[in-house]
Amino acid sequence: MPDMFAHDTYVTSAGRWAFMLLAFALGGTLGSFMNVVVYRLPRRMSLSLPNSHCPACGKPIRWHDNVPIFGWFWLRGHCRDCRAPISPRYPLVEALVAAVSTALAWAELFVPIPPPAGDMQPAFALNLGPYPFHLLLLCTLITAALMEYDGHRPPPRMLSLALAVGLAVGGMWPELRLHAALGAAHLTGVLDGLLGGLAALILALLAWPAWVARADRAQIASGVTAAVVLVLVGVYLGLRELAVVATIAMLLFFLSRLFGRVWPWCARFGWAGCLAVATLGTIVALRTAVGLEARLLEYDAATTLVAAGFVVAVSAVAARFAGSAGRQTAS
Repeated sequence: MPDMFAHDTYVTSAGRWAFMLLAFALGGTLGSFMNVVVYRLPRRMSLSLPNSHCPACGKPIRWHDNVPIFGWFWLRGHCRDCRAPISPRYPLVEALVAAVSTALAWAELFVPIPPPAGDMQPAFALNLGPYPFHLLLLCTLITAALMEYDGHRPPPRMLSLALAVGLAVGGMWPELRLHAALGAAHLTGVLDGLLGGLAALILALLAWPAWVARADRAQIASGVTAAVVLVLVGVYLGLRELAVVATIAMLLFFLSRLFGRVWPWCARFGWAGCLAVATLGTIVALRTAVGLEARLLEYDAATTLVAAGFVVAVSAVAARFAGSAGRQTAS
């Protein structure tokens, strides 16, 4: 299936760097909005009103002080009116999302093509579809990860909205998913997204012991949220890539619980954060590593999922054991 998002318009190396700068600015802006979402949604506050303001004195933040990343440095980390300290977490989140957006643009936005006749500079076609599609997925995962770090569960409405967008957009343009872009798209539309979500549910059942330590309402709700986040990845990426991402994420989750026995702050990095790291790494690797795409396609989706299920189940049991040992040591 031809990629309807790859057009005849091309950019040179200089134009590529200009688009990368735009991607960095877009990521910083999204990071600024995500800071608002992470703070307000768990507290059931409006995302639009009131405007951004100092939590100490309540004075609105001036527009020229609200520039992502750089505004914090201009103010030297303090409110302009009352001089109360402003957490460095805000520019760190903005810089993180800006870096993620830039890395994703570098991996997905440009397709090398032969330069036009008479032009010796490298040329790239703009592949405009997968980049915003996967950026939405990554921003949702990072937002959920920040909420988990703060001790909150991501609100269902945020996850359901991202899931609906993934099914709708991926249903209309199945080539946005990674395995379709790699030339193995034998399933199309909503069915492809539903199969990815179903495979994610199967892997979630295998990962359940790592998420739910006790059979109480709070733990079960956290496990359901973790499963929905994994379903998001399956809907947006597809079957093979879901297996790779779930495997890497579960190994990272196990390591976070293992190291959390020595450094408790490591245990605050939850499942959504592990998925975000694994998702970005998988997308960048498959788009840029020579021969890695073809190697993944050597295995059918069922074989890949079975192998992933084994690793996920073993890692889930190990993470459960590491977490239980850590709690006993702390007590």
